Amino acid sequence: QNYFLFTPLLPSAATGTLEVKSLMASIRKIVNDISGHYLEAKAEKVEFLEKLVKVSQLDPITKEKKSFYLPYDKLVIAVGSTANTHGVEGLEHCSRLKTAEDAIALRKKIKNILEIACLPTTSDDERKKLLSFVVCGGGPTGVEFAAEVFDLLNEDLPTSYPRILRQQLSVHIIQSRSNILNTYDERISEYAAQRFRKETIDILTNSRVDKILPDRVVFKQKNMGTGEVE
Repeated sequence: QNYFLFTPLLPSAATGTLEVKSLMASIRKIVNDISGHYLEAKAEKVEFLEKLVKVSQLDPITKEKKSFYLPYDKLVIAVGSTANTHGVEGLEHCSRLKTAEDAIALRKKIKNILEIACLPTTSDDERKKLLSFVVCGGGPTGVEFAAEVFDLLNEDLPTSYPRILRQQLSVHIIQSRSNILNTYDERISEYAAQRFRKETIDILTNSRVDKILPDRVVFKQKNMGTGEVE
């Protein structure tokens, strides 16, 4: 897993605006520049008294586990992180955008969707459903991806995919707060919302995703007029 990744540009990589390799730096090159040595293996145990780390690696051919000890003077433990699912069910039905692998998979998925949408056997209703993109989360990544997908299908692809009609495309953002980009300055948030309304990107605020099904997203939305949750 390459952690030397410029994640803010992942939406651009997912839509093909940028190549994924341009977002990453090689850990080997970084380590070599300081005369270091990189090993891709799993640290299993630390012997603090002896200043040794027990490391193992699985042989890709024989599947045999090989272990060895690595001495250290100073030890840095990077614990990593996991994605917060916020209790949403059915995440296996959606695409994520956190890693380079996610961007590659999403780019391939979008291309496959476009190819199916172009087939003469695809009805208008099916095409409309295929070209309906729902982004869960109105943060920087969600907003950027929604804009990238909208631009891709409206500006870049009409000549390549003549059967895809602009009016059949829809992009929706589901945001739990009262506005998108809520961690940014209010002026930035309002500007983004105005641009999206102008470009007919649907913003659903005060909405929390409940679960994701294979063909739809179920969410709860607070009616600001009555205060009731629908």
